[in-house]
Amino acid sequence: MAVPFAGGPPRLEVKRAEAYLNGSPLELSEFSSKRFVVLGVARRAWRLWCGLGPLPAGQFVLEIKAAAADGFWVDTTYHLTVE
Repeated sequence: MAVPFAGGPPRLEVKRAEAYLNGSPLELSEFSSKRFVVLGVARRAWRLWCGLGPLPAGQFVLEIKAAAADGFWVDTTYHLTVE
């Protein structure tokens, strides 16, 4: 069985990737999964991620903005309430 992307997972050419919590920039990290099988086909996943530690009680705004060279983009705002 041939393994697609044996040299690594497919990646988007990222032109912009930003995340903010209450206006403060968050550090993004690259993540590549170990190989896994879906419907008999070996796959790998690649993404940019940002981890947050536990937040204190209060209101927060999480913004995520990204764009790829192929025209895909995301501009999302989450309003979070921590109790």
